Amino acid sequence: MPCGRWLGASLGGKNGVRVFDAAKINDQYNFRQVFADREYGDNSYGCAFGPDSRRLVTSSRDGRLRLYRHSTEGFKRIKETRPSGGKRPYAVAFHPQGTRIAVGFADTTAVQVVDGRDLTPRYAANTAGIGNGNLGSVAWSADGERLFAGGMYWGGNSRPVLGWGNSGHGARSTWLAADMTVMALKPLPGGRLAVGAGDPALLVFDSRGEKLLDLRPRTADLRGKQGNNFRLSRDGRQVAFGLKEWGEDPVWFDLASRRLERGSASTIARIQARLAGLGYNPGAIDGRTGPRTRAAARAFRRAKGIGGQGLDEPLQRALGITKLTAPRTETPGLAIRDWEDNTNPTLNGQTLALDQYEFSRSLAITPNGERFLLGTEWWLRFFDGRGKELWRRAVPGVAWGVNISHDGRLAVAAFGDGTIRWYRLTDGEPLLSLFVTNDGKANKEEEWVLWSPSGYYDASPGGDRLIGWHVNNGKDALADFYPAAQLRGRFYRPEVVAQVLTELDEDKALAKAAQRPATDVAQGLPPTVALLAPGDGERFRDTRVTVRYRVGGKGDAPIRKLRLLVDGRPLEAAGLRGLKRVKGKEQSLTVTLPARDLALSLIAENRHGASEPATARLVWAGRASAQGTDKTEAGVDGFVIRPKLYVLAIGVSDYEDNRLDLQFAAQDARDFAAVLKRRGPGLYREVEVKTLPDAGGDRVFDGLDWLRAEVTAKDVGILFLAGHGVNDADGDYYFLPRDADTRRLRRTAVEYHDIKKTVSRLPGKSLVFIDTCHSGNIMGARRGVADINAVIHDLASAENGVVVFASSSGRQYSLEHAKWGNGAFTEALVEGIDGKADYTRDDTITINELDLYLSERVKELTRNQQTPVTSKPETIADFPVVAH
Repeated sequence: MPCGRWLGASLGGKNGVRVFDAAKINDQYNFRQVFADREYGDNSYGCAFGPDSRRLVTSSRDGRLRLYRHSTEGFKRIKETRPSGGKRPYAVAFHPQGTRIAVGFADTTAVQVVDGRDLTPRYAANTAGIGNGNLGSVAWSADGERLFAGGMYWGGNSRPVLGWGNSGHGARSTWLAADMTVMALKPLPGGRLAVGAGDPALLVFDSRGEKLLDLRPRTADLRGKQGNNFRLSRDGRQVAFGLKEWGEDPVWFDLASRRLERGSASTIARIQARLAGLGYNPGAIDGRTGPRTRAAARAFRRAKGIGGQGLDEPLQRALGITKLTAPRTETPGLAIRDWEDNTNPTLNGQTLALDQYEFSRSLAITPNGERFLLGTEWWLRFFDGRGKELWRRAVPGVAWGVNISHDGRLAVAAFGDGTIRWYRLTDGEPLLSLFVTNDGKANKEEEWVLWSPSGYYDASPGGDRLIGWHVNNGKDALADFYPAAQLRGRFYRPEVVAQVLTELDEDKALAKAAQRPATDVAQGLPPTVALLAPGDGERFRDTRVTVRYRVGGKGDAPIRKLRLLVDGRPLEAAGLRGLKRVKGKEQSLTVTLPARDLALSLIAENRHGASEPATARLVWAGRASAQGTDKTEAGVDGFVIRPKLYVLAIGVSDYEDNRLDLQFAAQDARDFAAVLKRRGPGLYREVEVKTLPDAGGDRVFDGLDWLRAEVTAKDVGILFLAGHGVNDADGDYYFLPRDADTRRLRRTAVEYHDIKKTVSRLPGKSLVFIDTCHSGNIMGARRGVADINAVIHDLASAENGVVVFASSSGRQYSLEHAKWGNGAFTEALVEGIDGKADYTRDDTITINELDLYLSERVKELTRNQQTPVTSKPETIADFPVVAH
């Protein structure tokens, strides 16, 4: 309500309405009930206070509006009436002046206006021609000049928001809004309107009906996941489904190889994915048996001592490839009927006991035909052949699809919240959950994250921001949210996740993977930080700006580091004297900022990790700099002073261990350095390049030292790595120089920590290009290709601030070919920098343009065998890489 003193609640059934006192007592919200009206005949849906905070109106499915007034004696019902617009009044909204109340209905498309003092009818908005659905949501504009309504009404191409001028007397306008029901309308200052819809969607319109915001879900639409639309392998480790309703936009996920693939999950494609996950290069995961697939199969046979030839059954058995099967819904002896979209499913003619109003949505019978799993709107229910419920498990959304693995160990369900979840069939214990995005962006891979109940997870690059921990701060304070990315060091455990379905137990999976349990989340949280001033979007005319901030967080872990970033990179240390790391108190510091538009971010760190960045985007409103017309300042991010570019390009083809030799890695480094030397002067005042072909370990470390010593806050540093990258038995990543010995990685290879320390501590902008996932099975059949995801996750975090371009994702191979004279990634990279990535034709190539070109061109060169990945910290906006 306007004064914030009272909280009104409309209740279901015949329970009426309650009013609570929201005043604080001893700095705590009490929410003491001060009024109740239980004389209702059905559900109450609408509840609204008037602008004077003294009147309350409710609507009920019993057909009545009720008006209450508050006085010194408390709340009292003063009027009750049946509005003429429909039998089921649904939404109510007071006019800002309190003189009128708008009413929307669940059973008609009427929008009625009644008197705000006694509920007498005043007038109705013109809804002529609105012949379907309802207009169950209503609102007034903030100034009361416009009346809005929306609901289930379908306008032909959307469920629109309707508006009438002159407080509802005027002509009707139509604003295209959502695909599903318009659930809520809220006025905003300046004539704007916020709209919530069941898609789900969140929209904001300006006063003219133009969309200012249109947020849609990234979730897969798992409705209709029945029959062949939800198939499972024998061991439950491969699942095929559609990202859209029913089976549209098909994908399949393989837990063993940690791959999400588009298209139908053919047997050949799944064999290719398993071979790739084991370190053999089958070429494209395209479901076709080409020379590379046959060669990879032969190599696997030799390593495992398997007879036969081709992609026969012994090979499939050794790889764990089994037929993907749809859920079984028929079997002799179990006549299960009316289970689809029904509240009364039956078993052999007897009704199964569900809760009132509970809809059954999906069914799967066990392979032996003796038990069955029912997915409903509220529960997963597992029954024996007599209809006795063996277990039930609450669900996070409607169970649109269920299946049971053919080995009888696992139940798998597809839910309305966009997740697919694995359960132990014997008792319903949750094991793993998978979330896949459904962005539908051309040439971009969907992100995914797979996690256990305790939060151990595996994820694609960027996928670790899709889940996190919600930590409460008491009933009267805002909760904190910690994305999984913030706790990566403790919970990113791909090796644990990989064992969960084998062991059917999270604790046993930890032991099998030789991992210690992570500490309790609440006992080891990173800090929080709030940037109090300047505000987001604020204009500044003086480069001297006072920053006000507050550092918080749970626990007693001291703040180890506090960093102020400009466009994602640290502000020069000289300007940070006095930056206090005291928790709980407001602090301030005056700093000197560049005279341009910028993003100012603050990050705090303790021993448990880094905070989410608090960011304000600032607009320079002062005098233009002398270089204001220079091309470098006209770029997306802009440079006031032309920077220098430092490039360290390392490529190793000729290894001392001849088994590791590559064709073009060294040439990749030469060509990359050359194109930047040639194209760099358009943007940079000077370009310094150090190229290290076939470098040994000492030269690599010297090169890293050189890059770190040369780059200043006004410069750009680039590291290019081409060659072999591997993970050791602990999962740690190493780059292999020419003299590396794969049996002695710690002594002869370049550990990821040394790479990270160099690029993350560069004062200026930092970019890394990694092309190290080449084939060759160099660590044996168990580890054939490095998993680059962990490196991408870490480098591109806000606290490290590095823009990362990787040649491939996960455990994909990076390909090279004599026809190109390069690896596919470098071939596309050189083309893009040389001008082909200039999509806007402004002679400037930005991070986003280069990302788009690489995505399209690498897939084209490799016929979809390789998918490059670009990851950029959220604190860093798009900026130019080269200008022509």
